[in-house]
Amino acid sequence: MTPTARLAAVLAAALMPVHGQTRAAMPPGAGWAGGDRELAERLRSNRPAPERAAAASGLAAYVMRSYEARTALLERLAAAREAVAVRRVAAKSLSWAGHDARVPEALLALAQDSSAEEDLRALSYKAMYRMGHRSEVAEAFEAAVGSAREPTLV
Repeated sequence: MTPTARLAAVLAAALMPVHGQTRAAMPPGAGWAGGDRELAERLRSNRPAPERAAAASGLAAYVMRSYEARTALLERLAAAREAVAVRRVAAKSLSWAGHDARVPEALLALAQDSSAEEDLRALSYKAMYRMGHRSEVAEAFEAAVGSAREPTLV
């Protein structure tokens, strides 16, 4: 596969909706009981991974207006020892917070981290693309073409 064809295939996958759904007007988890501080505490706690993932999903409803929500999600996204499921939900929740310069930087760093899981890397590219950072995603893909640990389709 040529580098251009590979880039086209990955970008096409980035545009595909997750689980056959389009992006809703309100992010998933918006109905979670508890405020952003309570959810951030749950996300940072030693609770089981499914509970932390649920808290990360719930924080999606707050990322546009809560610095604390974005910070907690960014911490979990960057934590290499965090469960992959929690990091995936954190990346999805952060895709709503493109106005915070820390978010695309963190997503791009994760996407370019060759030691990270491939599906998590691809999801990071997808989140950036959805935020409107299309040229940055295209440049990162072009730089990654030929890499042995290039992200696969999500």
